Amino acid sequence: METTEVNYRKNLNSATIGKFRVTMIKIMKTRFLGILSMIMFIALTTIFAQCKKTDETSTSPLAGALINTDQYTITQAISDEAQRNTIAFDGLAFLTGCLGSQSFLPPGKVADYSGFQCLRDNDPTKLGHNTSFVTIIAFNVLHILTTDQVNMYVERAENQIEQINAFAYKRYPLLKAFRRLKEGDIPSGTIGLNEDAVLSYFSQLYTLDGQISYDRAKLFGRVIGSFTSEQKAKMDALTELVAKREAVSTELRKFLDSGTSDSSTVIALSQRYGELDGELSYYYATTFTQVWNSLSADQKTKLTQLASQLRYVAPGGGFLYSQPIDMPTIENTDFMFK
Repeated sequence: METTEVNYRKNLNSATIGKFRVTMIKIMKTRFLGILSMIMFIALTTIFAQCKKTDETSTSPLAGALINTDQYTITQAISDEAQRNTIAFDGLAFLTGCLGSQSFLPPGKVADYSGFQCLRDNDPTKLGHNTSFVTIIAFNVLHILTTDQVNMYVERAENQIEQINAFAYKRYPLLKAFRRLKEGDIPSGTIGLNEDAVLSYFSQLYTLDGQISYDRAKLFGRVIGSFTSEQKAKMDALTELVAKREAVSTELRKFLDSGTSDSSTVIALSQRYGELDGELSYYYATTFTQVWNSLSADQKTKLTQLASQLRYVAPGGGFLYSQPIDMPTIENTDFMFK
């Protein structure tokens, strides 16, 4: 397998990015590249957890980053100021947007229990939110893996395409129900969303998320188990800050220790996670709608103007994650109202 190793630690500008020309192996079909890159990136951060750990009292630059005031912390993330800003922006998007804009979803948000969000947001090189970050990391991993190991990911990517797409399409009824609530297009004889129905639907949605996560973690264990000492050393050299999520992450990481993981536990935890996520979404949709109904015509106009100033452009259709598509046929959502 011929690939070029990329120095992702170097701060990139547009001119430098153009210098990275990478020859990918022929077995990587074009239509699988996006999904494969995503899985490879998630694999990288999972593998990081298996590499040599730095002692908590280390004086290395990475350890220093843990106390950098610019880094994300739980205190900062759940502070009133952070939550107020997030809710305000979410509200603006929901109240001035449309069904198509609601359907946009970054692929990396799905089936993610590996810690790559932490890696991206706490990257000491400050490249975390650079658009080239995922690609650069993925290419470095591909440079280390053998052709047989890459084939494992190609096979998994092919097998999961249907599941990954199904997750995106299955969100549309929820989005449609929330949009109907905001626009006052609710079924005759109902007064609003049925919280139990919304939570139940979210639970079903995350059953699929849990299965995808379980299958990926099982694959990661296979790949790590096939590593040579030289490959482990190279992976260790790429180590950044990674924090694992509780519950699901702990269960999935059993694969990394050549053990087994209980799929029923993972699915049950994912269903509960979905219910909690659904409850938050339910309160967002209902509260935002109440706020909208309380606004004057002048206030609504100002909100629309604000979105225009931010150069918001309504999509012509929907999204399959971040890929524009024609608006799909959506099942009747009356069952989500009471």
